[in-house]
Amino acid sequence: MPRKAAYRELETSPDLEFEFYLATKLHMTVGQIRHQMTQEEFVQWSVYYQRLAQQIELEQLKAGERK
Repeated sequence: MPRKAAYRELETSPDLEFEFYLATKLHMTVGQIRHQMTQEEFVQWSVYYQRLAQQIELEQLKAGERK
């Protein structure tokens, strides 16, 4: 796949981007995740990280209000 196409695919696919993020966090490859992880577990990881990001954002907003 040409480099621009790979960049565009990653940029336009949140699931693919998250696969690479999760692979980094779990010290795995995307191929390993796809082979070893169920779709249900992948969705659960996605929800977990979305909630974590929301919590961080809320804490930052609260900290900004206190200043």
